[in-house]
Amino acid sequence: MARKVEAPSAYVLALETGGDHLSVALLGVGERLGLLDEVLFRRDDKHADAVLALIDEVLARHALTVKDLALVAVGRGPGSFTGIRVGLATALALQLATGVTAWPVCSLRALACHVPRGVALPMLDARRGEVYAGVYRCAPGTLPEEVLAPRAMTCEAALAAGYAAAEDILIYGSGALAYGVASAVEPALHAGRAHYIGWLAASEWLAAGRRGELAPALDAAYLRRSEAEIAADARASPPHN
Repeated sequence: MARKVEAPSAYVLALETGGDHLSVALLGVGERLGLLDEVLFRRDDKHADAVLALIDEVLARHALTVKDLALVAVGRGPGSFTGIRVGLATALALQLATGVTAWPVCSLRALACHVPRGVALPMLDARRGEVYAGVYRCAPGTLPEEVLAPRAMTCEAALAAGYAAAEDILIYGSGALAYGVASAVEPALHAGRAHYIGWLAASEWLAAGRRGELAPALDAAYLRRSEAEIAADARASPPHN
């Protein structure tokens, strides 16, 4: 999907911060959309400071600044609540500071881009006995087609949805690993990658005629309430007699 490009007419910065890894990528828009650079490392407890450092690192290697960017692509989730917020806040800050267009995309759909053809069932570990999952039909050179919209569900329900779409499916991601149902794939397929976030967002941006006003809203796809929200509601509820 992503290919090297010479003398890009525009640069796209892509961020994926909602999974187990932080990833920042730089893409160039020329005759084709191509990958210029990408860094990826395990997130652990690193968030905002690490993302900003990665952005600086990637741009500096290409003698660019944020003012040279035409688009900031960002994963809107599902995934880690804190991680998603960091990515969206970073994209918004860049948009407010420079006027660059921020374009959010579904992190599960981007994970489906790992599969060149066939039916993909990417799963992210949602904890509490659930996964975030969606089903996608993939074909070379096209955006993944959504068969089942992303949602939080049990692993068993996700598998049932996947096999209802096709007998032969590829199952991967942190959720598939957590529940021991992953297909035999390369380890790299399980991690969300920023360059697929960039590929999705830039494809949509180009299809929209590069019109920033058509960008989706910078909102998160949490798919369920956070532990903090549930705890706050419990504290606010009157005790039962």
